[in-house]
Amino acid sequence: FEVVCSDINQNAGSVLSVDPSQVVAGTVSAAVVAGDAVTQNSSNLWAPGTAAGTAIQSGTTGVGVSVTSAPGPNQPIQVWKSGSIILGAISAGLTIGQVYCISLTGNGNICPYSDLVSTNYPTILGMASTVNILNEGISSRRALR
Repeated sequence: FEVVCSDINQNAGSVLSVDPSQVVAGTVSAAVVAGDAVTQNSSNLWAPGTAAGTAIQSGTTGVGVSVTSAPGPNQPIQVWKSGSIILGAISAGLTIGQVYCISLTGNGNICPYSDLVSTNYPTILGMASTVNILNEGISSRRALR
């Protein structure tokens, strides 16, 4: 039995927080691309998130979406934490009213919540209000779905 997540394909060059005051500065532990879902570890470093693995990897410390890219470890990053975020020109677009979360596939991918199964650690990022705007609803359940 294989679970397939229908990850969204955001345009890194078009990711923008609607309210810049809702963006925080940080440092990455691994390469991150603008538009990636990121989680903060116990050392306060940001990395691409995943719904597979552990509760820490799913974002029990900090959760957001990268607004900037960072080529590798110890590089600065800007992270959207609340409000609304424009995910750019998405090939298939977000589904209005759909809840989106950190994907099972890892690498900071974002997918519909409905793609996850009972063995995943869901971290909800928000609900789509348009085909490319996600409204914050960050919630890490810190437990299996």
